[in-house]
Amino acid sequence: MKYFKLILLLLFLTASTLLPAQLKEFEVRELPAPSGIALTMDHPDCAQLVIHSQIDGLRFESNMAGIREQRHLSREDKYLIFITPIRQIITVKASGFIEEQLSTAMKLKPKERRYFAIDERDLFIERDKGSFLLESIPSGALIQIDGIPSFKERTPYMFDEYFAMNYPLKLSLEGYEDFEFTMKILAGQEGEESIRLRARFAELDIKSEPAGSVVYLNNRYLGRTPLSLLGKETSLDSGEYSMKIIPSSGIYNTIEKQVKLVVGELFSETFVHQDQRRWLKLSANLQPFEAYLDGKRNTDLESGKEVFLDGDSAELKVIFVGKDSDKYPPYQKDLKLLAGAHHVEDIKFSALKATVDLLSDHNNIKLAILNKNSGETVYEGMSNRSIELFPDVYSVEAKKKGFYVLERDIVINENPTQSHIFNPVFNSHRSKLATAELITSLGIVATLGGTALYTKSVSDSYYEDYQKANLSSEVQWLMENTEKWDKYTSYLVAAEMLATGWLIKAVTDYVRIKASEKEVKRLRSLD
Repeated sequence: MKYFKLILLLLFLTASTLLPAQLKEFEVRELPAPSGIALTMDHPDCAQLVIHSQIDGLRFESNMAGIREQRHLSREDKYLIFITPIRQIITVKASGFIEEQLSTAMKLKPKERRYFAIDERDLFIERDKGSFLLESIPSGALIQIDGIPSFKERTPYMFDEYFAMNYPLKLSLEGYEDFEFTMKILAGQEGEESIRLRARFAELDIKSEPAGSVVYLNNRYLGRTPLSLLGKETSLDSGEYSMKIIPSSGIYNTIEKQVKLVVGELFSETFVHQDQRRWLKLSANLQPFEAYLDGKRNTDLESGKEVFLDGDSAELKVIFVGKDSDKYPPYQKDLKLLAGAHHVEDIKFSALKATVDLLSDHNNIKLAILNKNSGETVYEGMSNRSIELFPDVYSVEAKKKGFYVLERDIVINENPTQSHIFNPVFNSHRSKLATAELITSLGIVATLGGTALYTKSVSDSYYEDYQKANLSSEVQWLMENTEKWDKYTSYLVAAEMLATGWLIKAVTDYVRIKASEKEVKRLRSLD
């Protein structure tokens, strides 16, 4: 028997050595209320939990802070817990044990009692296991398991093949606040969690594009990007700071920014430096051309490439060298470019043109101007306008109703401003025709109107006789004549409407021609 007890002791010690990090577990059972036992109620407005347990150092907590008092009656292996009558969850804890809930959320009435027994669960009972990967940002945090002071691993750490249960842990790292949480290992599963620790100082993580920029904070040199100052490395308190990021190359801009740092928070930002070079590209409406920058020819610009300028300004001169280049003056401009700008200069070559005033003593003269060399119509519009024309010979046609068509050639020379007058001759014969047309159209309208009235009266007469007739043969004859004369009337009305349109046109032409005739007489009197 002694040997058997010794073997059991050795097995227990071996298991304890193999499982140094496994916590003990509570076994919680709710008991029926005993009969005939009276307990004191020091808090008559509270409910009471009676816990039977031989485990010392039990601690009870409520998720609603509803525990008024807890007592340990060690001689009776009993705990008395007085709770307020609200809905809450009661949890039991002890050093070296996994915390456990007594039951689901409970809400007891004042003076109501419930009984529980809490024992230590047998560790040698076959149990499911799982794994858990624990990481921290930053890494290297000390892992402490409540109740197992010998466990001193650091993140990242894999809890491999641990019993499936809840483990209360604490992570500690110099320069950071301690972090406590419950690690839940599930049966047959591999969990993981990465925890960002809250620093006792403000932290910085600065990057730049391109990298290698120098970082200053309130004129204090911090280092070059990418720059990470975490935990105790920073010693930065909360506050407003002036940050300056100076690029390693002079072609990029320096970035200055006011930043707000907060203890326990990470300030992370990527700063993008802007290329400060000024780029230029040319686009022209005519090809080919020669380009000059500050008096020096630039063939890259001529071929359509983009070039960068050393300064913020340059003198640009572009010369058209194609056909008829002598007609096109050079394009010249003083450029002012912003830092980092990609500028496209749109060049419009304009040939030397003269401003030509197209004049007439009459209103609404229609002009058509044709280039005699190319045969191209360069203008169609009204007189008393100003247009631009290249030096050349042009054929002009001037028209107005009631006037003879005027056709003549004009020569545009190198003078910047020129004028030409176009006065067609009034057609007096057209005035007589307009008068005759007016009288004729008026007579036709009157004739058609009178005839239509006559046919209408005849139709009405037949219709009256038709209504009075008795013999069927007479009725038929009268009805046919009524329809015939109605048809005549409709034809005459339609013809009258057409004649009326002609009359309106004749009146309009007559009025316009008479106005033109009056205008011509006025101009002649001025001569």
